[in-house]
Amino acid sequence: MKKFFTLGIRSFLSVHLVILISACVNNPSPTTPETIPGIYLQTSYEFYRWEESLALMIWHDGIKSSGCESSTDQSRFSMKCHAISVDGHRFEWYLETNDGETADFSINEQSFDLAEGNLFIITMPGGELSVSQFKRDLFKVAAIAEEVIEFGLADHAVREFIQNQGSIQGCISSYDTPRNTLTDMDVEAARQALIDFFSFLHAGEYELAADLYGGSYRVMQDHNPGIDPEDHAALFRNACTVNGAQCLEIRNATLIDRPSPAEFVFAVEFANDDGSLFTQAPCCENSHENSSHQHQFIYTTRLECTGKFLVWELPVYLP
Repeated sequence: MKKFFTLGIRSFLSVHLVILISACVNNPSPTTPETIPGIYLQTSYEFYRWEESLALMIWHDGIKSSGCESSTDQSRFSMKCHAISVDGHRFEWYLETNDGETADFSINEQSFDLAEGNLFIITMPGGELSVSQFKRDLFKVAAIAEEVIEFGLADHAVREFIQNQGSIQGCISSYDTPRNTLTDMDVEAARQALIDFFSFLHAGEYELAADLYGGSYRVMQDHNPGIDPEDHAALFRNACTVNGAQCLEIRNATLIDRPSPAEFVFAVEFANDDGSLFTQAPCCENSHENSSHQHQFIYTTRLECTGKFLVWELPVYLP
């Protein structure tokens, strides 16, 4: 009787062990994707790449702001993102995958079959959602900005979208003057927006600074997951006071390029609080001991549809 009882226990444990092993095999945990977001000219891109085989690329006109929230449990990875176009229209996309190979994907709650295409171009002209879907071989594209932009410029659909500059193209057409007619007033308006942006940050006037910023908030959102991603003033406050952003006054801003009629590029020098020139040490531990410290930083201001200039880069970060 004792022997039979022991064999019964062993059989019971063996059966349940097989069930547990089968459950683990049949429900693998999906990996977190390699992710690269960015802005190129007047467009934005998002690229997600799973090691299993899934890849998804999105180009859109949500250049005013964007952000994502993601979660992973034992059997599911999900991601919800949003973007706001330059004229204030918001759209969202949602992705969920159980295996890193297939996924449920939707834009503004409209479902799309990724088997029909993994490249999307999203625009919101006049507040109307417009989505174009294409089949592309994306798995060979590395999740780095240079390769995503290179792919976009080589792809006819994305290149046409970039060339049209999304929803802002019509707004700046009247500003499309030859470069040789550039006036001192144009340069000074662009430079003043840049100076004001950093002056507001330095003074702790974060709402006023956010009103002069047109770039991505993704870095600040990643640094501060506990802050509402739409509370831009709070994000700038933490960037300047907690996260290491150098919110300094501008010492000098020299125009070095005008890539488009509405875009001005400056080489900027910053002043420390004691008035001395701010410099940044070489970025890497392996840098040559004689490597020079950086004292000039590139910043871009662009003309908005409203006639206001916005700054497109964040303050310098120090670890």
